[in-house]
Amino acid sequence: MIEIGAWAAKEAGYNMIIGYGFYKEPRFDTHETHQFVYDSRFLPLPVFAAGETADTRRVATRDGGRQASRLLTVLNGFMPNGVPMTNSGLELYETQPMNTGLDCRPEEAYQLFPTDPYFGKLAFFDAYQFHWDHPARDEMIELMHQVAEVRRRWLDVLVNPSHFEPLTMAHMDAPFIGLAWLRPDTNETLLVVANTDMQHPLQGKVPLDGIRRRNWNASRFAEMVYSPNSWPYAEHSFDENWDLWVDLKPGEVKIYEMK
Repeated sequence: MIEIGAWAAKEAGYNMIIGYGFYKEPRFDTHETHQFVYDSRFLPLPVFAAGETADTRRVATRDGGRQASRLLTVLNGFMPNGVPMTNSGLELYETQPMNTGLDCRPEEAYQLFPTDPYFGKLAFFDAYQFHWDHPARDEMIELMHQVAEVRRRWLDVLVNPSHFEPLTMAHMDAPFIGLAWLRPDTNETLLVVANTDMQHPLQGKVPLDGIRRRNWNASRFAEMVYSPNSWPYAEHSFDENWDLWVDLKPGEVKIYEMK
């Protein structure tokens, strides 16, 4: 149905759509996250890349909690044909929705402790303020700065879905999302790899033959420019076939640049 709606929106003169990422993105176990991220490139219009909106349940209350919030924030920065959108409060791991219009549970309006002055309050209808004193308030903001810096370097490529190639692992049902962005004039390649399992680590091989051939990139070196668990470093984890070996913690995303 989203495809039909997207074509209708385009014919009506719109230049993007909201889409249903708010529903698909947080559903890691059923691979609806994977479907939305990979298939967005086939839509006739760009779509919001967001795991929550002002009408929905907060990602911080979903399976994975804060970990899921971080993972989706990074992935949404590089989703093909996506327009990253941050719903206010996401950066503070807010759990209280602003409205309960879409994909919410009966108890959604009561995510705060009963002693919280905003318990049961919805920002659409009540006097409300975010929890700016959240102990992890700097964590997501720093993550967003890091993602924005990588996006700045690659924006000329990211705005054109024809430069995108999906990455997979040998086992197609693996909890893995991989995005490759190719800069044809310099042969540089951006790799974004994610473990969508919030409880278990993920190890395995990511075949790169297709993107190497398409982008004429024979590099055996990649710089890891983002990880939530380590500083940037030089990565040499390529096997004899020049494929990348990944070792990802639960919910971890890593970004590599191959030059």
